[in-house]
Order: sequence, then structure tokens, then C-alpha cells
Amino acid sequence: MTALVLAVALAATPQARLDAAKHRWQRLHARNYTYLVTPTCGRCATTTGRIRVRDGKPVNTPPALRAYDTVPELLARVQRAIDSHAYRVDATYDTRGVPTMLAVDESRSLVDDVTGYSVERFRRG
Repeated sequence: MTALVLAVALAATPQARLDAAKHRWQRLHARNYTYLVTPTCGRCATTTGRIRVRDGKPVNTPPALRAYDTVPELLARVQRAIDSHAYRVDATYDTRGVPTMLAVDESRSLVDDVTGYSVERFRRG
């Protein structure tokens, strides 16, 4: 059954894939977790940082990464990208619903305008 749900999600629209990821995340009830996040933006320098969440709240997040410091915020960034009607929105999610990558290309005609993030090493606990 899980393979069928995954196959349907992969063939669905970006909004349907996001909705499926949100559902999986909510079912997980994760309140304590860590992950590495790397924001990306065209020609910007990137920094990877460790995010820690305890009782659903971020703990000691570096200022440059505060916009990426919980899974619900990562999911909200995907929603905002979809709602913005950008030229292209690519997002991937793991089996728990955690976004693992977001790439937003705002305009077909602009060079180096892709923004987003990547997430690695998500761990509960």
C-alpha cells in the first residue's frame, strides 16, 4: 500500500505532493529532532547548519538559519513557493514527510535566480 501511495504522490502535482508530505509529517508527531540544512540562492554563499528542535521549538538556531529551523517552516516555504506561481518549483520529501530539497526558479528568463534549501541527516530524538 505504501508503494502505491508513493507512486501516486510522485505522479501528482506539487501541491498534492506537499499535501501528502504534510499528512505524513503530522502522523509522525515528532517534537524532538535534528537535521542539517543548507539554504541555496543563486550566487549567494551557502552555509550548512545543524538545526535542533525540542518540544516543537527550535533551540539555539544560528541567525542565518532561523527561516529553516523547523520542519513545519520548511513545509511552509514549499507552500509559499507553490502559491507564488514561480516558473518552476521542485521539492522532494522523505518517507516521513520531511522536505529534503526545495528549488524555486522564479522566472524563466533570469539566470542564477534559483533559491531553496536541502536537508540531510534528519534524526528523531
